[in-house]
Amino acid sequence: MASKPITNTFLLTSILTFFIGFTANAQNSQWDDTSGKQYFMGNVGIGTNVPNYLFDIKGISNNDNLFRIKAYHSESDYISIANLTGNDGQFIPMIKGYHATDPRTALAFVGEINSNNDIANDNPVMLFDSRVTWGNISHRPLFGWANYGDRKMTMTADGSLGIGTTTTGSHKLAVEGSTGVRKVKVEATGWSDFVFEEDYALPTLSEIESYIQANNHLQGTPSAKEY
Repeated sequence: MASKPITNTFLLTSILTFFIGFTANAQNSQWDDTSGKQYFMGNVGIGTNVPNYLFDIKGISNNDNLFRIKAYHSESDYISIANLTGNDGQFIPMIKGYHATDPRTALAFVGEINSNNDIANDNPVMLFDSRVTWGNISHRPLFGWANYGDRKMTMTADGSLGIGTTTTGSHKLAVEGSTGVRKVKVEATGWSDFVFEEDYALPTLSEIESYIQANNHLQGTPSAKEY
């Protein structure tokens, strides 16, 4: 009959601490005879002997490569969590998916629901949220898309999108470069379609000239600044 794994918490954690800096702040270690699995009841720490979370990792060198998972059948591909800055006293979490075995996607975020929840409402299946502590971002961009640090798209705090530019001005969409579209539909109110009505009193040429000189745009049409 096969022997059961070590169930003594003190012995198990001492061995793991010696080899990999692993500490289990556990109430006890349990063996489930039904499932045949060993489990801990309490917090587990790697690199720290005071784990404050169920799984608490602290870097033990300036390297700050904190976490990596590989699949059994692929040594080249992995997902990792590391420090983006590489500087002492600073930590910006970086989640990296590395895929070298073929030219497919390196990292995918998937939000999945069942058909019962696919109903019309304002809740997105996936949400990316930038914020200050309990408040809205007012000045800095919300999101950026880059190619090895070269910024390609930027979404500003007011929800404007810049493609090829980080400056959107008064536009909700600003594009640095040409834009190809199949169809454009412009909807606006307050424009001057009413000038074709039979009861519309057309201004004289002198009145039009005076208005343009005073306002720098035609009457009844938005100015370049408003547009």
